[in-house]
Amino acid sequence: MLRRAAGVVYLIGAGPGDPDLITVKGKRLLEAGGAGWLVFTSENGVRRFFERFLARCGDLRGVPVIRVRGALADAALEERLREAGIEASPLTVYRTCHATWPEGFKAKLFDHPPHAVVFASGSAVAGLFSNLTVPEVRKLASKALIASIGPMTTRALRKKGLKASLEVSERTAPALVKAIVRHRALLQG
Repeated sequence: MLRRAAGVVYLIGAGPGDPDLITVKGKRLLEAGGAGWLVFTSENGVRRFFERFLARCGDLRGVPVIRVRGALADAALEERLREAGIEASPLTVYRTCHATWPEGFKAKLFDHPPHAVVFASGSAVAGLFSNLTVPEVRKLASKALIASIGPMTTRALRKKGLKASLEVSERTAPALVKAIVRHRALLQG
Protein backbone atom coordinates (compact mmCIF):
# COMPACT_ATOMS: atom_id res chain seq x y z
CA MET A 1 0.00 0.00 0.00
CA LEU A 2 1.34 3.43 -0.92
CA ARG A 3 0.15 6.75 0.41
CA ARG A 4 -0.14 9.36 -2.34
CA ALA A 5 -1.76 12.79 -2.53
CA ALA A 6 -4.83 11.18 -4.10
CA GLY A 7 -5.20 8.73 -1.20
CA VAL A 8 -4.20 5.11 -0.79
CA VAL A 9 -3.05 3.17 -3.86
CA TYR A 10 -3.14 -0.64 -3.80
CA LEU A 11 -0.93 -2.61 -6.16
CA ILE A 12 -2.42 -5.99 -7.00
CA GLY A 13 -0.68 -8.81 -8.83
CA ALA A 14 -2.47 -11.75 -10.42
CA GLY A 15 -1.55 -14.92 -12.22
CA PRO A 16 1.46 -17.24 -11.96
CA GLY A 17 4.34 -16.09 -9.79
CA ASP A 18 4.59 -14.19 -6.56
CA PRO A 19 2.23 -11.17 -6.36
CA ASP A 20 4.35 -9.74 -3.53
CA LEU A 21 7.26 -9.34 -5.95
CA ILE A 22 4.97 -7.44 -8.34
CA THR A 23 3.92 -5.14 -5.51
CA VAL A 24 7.53 -4.54 -4.44
CA LYS A 25 8.54 -3.81 -8.04
CA GLY A 26 5.59 -1.46 -8.49
CA LYS A 27 6.35 0.37 -5.25
CA ARG A 28 10.00 0.75 -6.29
CA LEU A 29 8.98 2.14 -9.69
CA LEU A 30 6.54 4.59 -8.13
CA GLU A 31 9.14 5.83 -5.65
CA ALA A 32 12.09 5.95 -8.07
CA GLY A 33 10.18 7.52 -10.93
CA GLY A 34 8.15 9.90 -8.84
CA ALA A 35 5.05 8.69 -10.68
CA GLY A 36 1.80 9.95 -9.27
CA TRP A 37 -0.51 7.61 -11.16
CA LEU A 38 -0.76 3.93 -11.92
CA VAL A 39 -2.44 3.23 -15.28
CA PHE A 40 -4.02 -0.10 -16.24
CA THR A 41 -4.63 -0.69 -19.94
CA SER A 42 -7.93 -2.52 -19.79
CA GLU A 43 -10.64 -0.89 -21.91
CA ASN A 44 -12.83 0.12 -18.97
CA GLY A 45 -9.94 1.02 -16.69
CA VAL A 46 -8.31 3.30 -19.23
CA ARG A 47 -11.56 5.04 -20.16
CA ARG A 48 -12.63 5.66 -16.57
CA PHE A 49 -9.17 6.68 -15.43
CA PHE A 50 -8.65 9.23 -18.21
CA GLU A 51 -12.17 10.65 -17.93
CA ARG A 52 -11.52 11.44 -14.26
CA PHE A 53 -7.86 12.34 -14.66
CA LEU A 54 -8.32 14.76 -17.55
CA ALA A 55 -11.31 16.39 -15.87
CA ARG A 56 -9.14 17.08 -12.82
CA CYS A 57 -5.62 17.51 -14.15
CA GLY A 58 -5.69 18.19 -17.89
CA ASP A 59 -2.38 17.81 -19.71
CA LEU A 60 -0.17 14.79 -18.93
CA ARG A 61 3.08 16.13 -20.39
CA GLY A 62 5.82 16.12 -17.81
CA VAL A 63 3.95 13.71 -15.51
CA PRO A 64 5.65 10.31 -15.07
CA VAL A 65 3.31 7.41 -15.92
CA ILE A 66 3.60 3.69 -15.20
CA ARG A 67 2.09 1.38 -17.81
CA VAL A 68 0.90 -1.86 -16.23
CA ARG A 69 1.10 -4.63 -18.82
CA GLY A 70 1.63 -8.29 -19.57
CA ALA A 71 4.91 -9.95 -20.52
CA LEU A 72 3.97 -10.19 -24.21
CA ALA A 73 3.29 -6.47 -24.64
CA ASP A 74 5.65 -4.51 -26.84
CA ALA A 75 6.97 -1.01 -26.10
CA ALA A 76 4.84 0.74 -28.75
CA LEU A 77 2.58 2.50 -26.23
CA GLU A 78 5.51 3.71 -24.12
CA GLU A 79 7.22 5.00 -27.29
CA ARG A 80 4.08 6.89 -28.38
CA LEU A 81 3.70 8.40 -24.92
CA ARG A 82 7.36 9.53 -24.94
CA GLU A 83 6.85 11.10 -28.39
CA ALA A 84 3.96 13.06 -26.86
CA GLY A 85 6.17 14.28 -24.02
CA ILE A 86 4.96 11.78 -21.41
CA GLU A 87 7.60 9.71 -19.62
CA ALA A 88 6.25 6.15 -19.35
CA SER A 89 7.79 3.22 -17.49
CA PRO A 90 6.55 -0.34 -18.08
CA LEU A 91 5.53 -2.55 -15.16
CA THR A 92 5.02 -6.16 -16.24
CA VAL A 93 2.52 -7.77 -13.87
CA TYR A 94 1.36 -10.93 -15.60
CA ARG A 95 2.51 -13.65 -17.97
CA THR A 96 0.15 -15.14 -20.53
CA CYS A 97 -0.26 -18.91 -20.27
CA HIS A 98 -2.07 -20.83 -23.00
CA ALA A 99 -4.72 -23.23 -21.81
CA THR A 100 -4.44 -26.86 -22.79
CA TRP A 101 -7.76 -28.04 -24.13
CA PRO A 102 -9.47 -30.89 -22.31
CA GLU A 103 -9.60 -34.29 -23.94
CA GLY A 104 -12.28 -34.49 -26.61
CA PHE A 105 -12.61 -30.71 -27.05
CA LYS A 106 -10.84 -30.66 -30.43
CA ALA A 107 -13.13 -33.39 -31.81
CA LYS A 108 -16.23 -31.46 -30.66
CA LEU A 109 -14.84 -28.30 -32.25
CA PHE A 110 -14.48 -30.00 -35.63
CA ASP A 111 -17.83 -31.79 -35.31
CA HIS A 112 -19.51 -28.41 -34.80
CA PRO A 113 -17.21 -25.84 -36.44
CA PRO A 114 -17.69 -22.19 -35.49
CA HIS A 115 -19.20 -19.56 -37.77
CA ALA A 116 -16.64 -17.09 -36.43
CA VAL A 117 -13.22 -17.36 -34.84
CA VAL A 118 -12.65 -14.22 -32.78
CA PHE A 119 -9.23 -12.95 -31.73
CA ALA A 120 -8.92 -10.20 -29.14
CA SER A 121 -5.13 -10.38 -28.82
CA GLY A 122 -2.01 -11.73 -30.45
CA SER A 123 -1.66 -14.14 -27.55
CA ALA A 124 -5.09 -15.59 -28.45
CA VAL A 125 -3.69 -16.34 -31.92
CA ALA A 126 -0.71 -18.08 -30.33
CA GLY A 127 -3.05 -19.93 -27.97
CA LEU A 128 -5.06 -21.40 -30.84
CA PHE A 129 -1.87 -22.55 -32.55
CA SER A 130 -0.64 -24.10 -29.31
CA ASN A 131 -3.66 -26.44 -29.36
CA LEU A 132 -4.04 -27.07 -33.10
CA THR A 133 -1.67 -27.86 -35.93
CA VAL A 134 -1.39 -25.43 -38.85
CA PRO A 135 -3.54 -27.68 -41.11
CA GLU A 136 -6.16 -27.95 -38.34
CA VAL A 137 -6.30 -24.16 -37.93
CA ARG A 138 -6.61 -23.69 -41.69
CA LYS A 139 -9.45 -26.22 -41.80
CA LEU A 140 -11.20 -24.51 -38.88
CA ALA A 141 -10.78 -21.08 -40.47
CA SER A 142 -11.71 -22.11 -44.01
CA LYS A 143 -15.45 -21.54 -43.60
CA ALA A 144 -15.44 -19.17 -40.62
CA LEU A 145 -15.29 -15.43 -40.26
CA ILE A 146 -11.89 -14.53 -38.80
CA ALA A 147 -12.43 -11.46 -36.62
CA SER A 148 -9.62 -9.33 -35.18
CA ILE A 149 -9.76 -6.63 -32.52
CA GLY A 150 -7.06 -4.53 -34.18
CA PRO A 151 -3.90 -4.22 -36.26
CA MET A 152 -1.53 -5.90 -33.78
CA THR A 153 -3.79 -8.96 -33.63
CA THR A 154 -4.22 -8.92 -37.42
CA ARG A 155 -0.43 -8.83 -37.76
CA ALA A 156 -0.17 -11.88 -35.46
CA LEU A 157 -2.73 -13.68 -37.65
CA ARG A 158 -0.78 -12.82 -40.82
CA LYS A 159 2.44 -14.13 -39.29
CA LYS A 160 0.65 -17.46 -38.80
CA GLY A 161 -0.68 -17.44 -42.37
CA LEU A 162 -4.28 -16.40 -41.61
CA LYS A 163 -6.16 -13.46 -43.06
CA ALA A 164 -8.55 -11.47 -40.90
CA SER A 165 -11.96 -11.20 -42.57
CA LEU A 166 -12.87 -8.36 -40.25
CA GLU A 167 -10.87 -5.89 -38.15
CA VAL A 168 -12.47 -3.23 -35.98
CA SER A 169 -11.12 0.31 -35.83
CA GLU A 170 -12.38 0.86 -32.27
CA ARG A 171 -10.30 -1.72 -30.41
CA THR A 172 -12.85 -2.89 -27.86
CA ALA A 173 -14.74 -6.13 -27.28
CA PRO A 174 -18.15 -4.41 -27.68
CA ALA A 175 -17.07 -2.96 -31.05
CA LEU A 176 -15.86 -6.38 -32.15
CA VAL A 177 -19.16 -8.02 -31.19
CA LYS A 178 -21.16 -5.30 -33.02
CA ALA A 179 -19.05 -5.76 -36.16
CA ILE A 180 -19.57 -9.54 -36.12
CA VAL A 181 -23.33 -9.14 -35.65
CA ARG A 182 -23.43 -6.57 -38.49
CA HIS A 183 -21.42 -8.91 -40.74
CA ARG A 184 -23.75 -11.85 -40.02
CA ALA A 185 -26.82 -9.67 -40.69
CA LEU A 186 -25.40 -8.64 -44.07
CA LEU A 187 -24.75 -12.28 -44.99
CA GLN A 188 -28.28 -13.28 -44.06
CA GLY A 189 -29.62 -10.44 -46.18
